[in-house]
Amino acid sequence: MLILIFEVLWVQLLRELMESGVMKVGLLAGLADQNMRKTIVAMYDNPEIDWTVESLAAEACMSRSVFSNLFRETIGETPAKYLQHWRIGLVKKWLKNGQPIKLIAEEAGYKSESALSRAFKAQCGFSPREWLINISR
Repeated sequence: MLILIFEVLWVQLLRELMESGVMKVGLLAGLADQNMRKTIVAMYDNPEIDWTVESLAAEACMSRSVFSNLFRETIGETPAKYLQHWRIGLVKKWLKNGQPIKLIAEEAGYKSESALSRAFKAQCGFSPREWLINISR
């Protein structure tokens, strides 16, 4: 019961922060903006899609340049960088669950295992296999 009350209060606090504009940059600021929310939800729901700035801008019903600038100002990084961070987070979770790298690459929106490995290494400093070995120690 106490946990449920805490969750309700937490949701109310987050809602108030988003609606009041206190959160100026970051995920909560993005979710507070109706157009940004559409693109964030689309990326989260469909990481396997080959998203481009143009297709994300279309989700937000904006021009490419207006969307790109607003996303960077609101979220704090480019749409491509944000999507990469989301995908690599999913990859880490799926690796921990023992899913095969080939399946993970497809589900995370990478065209090949090598494309996934390059993106993973660029963000984490390790290949997916090296990362998995390191966290298992």
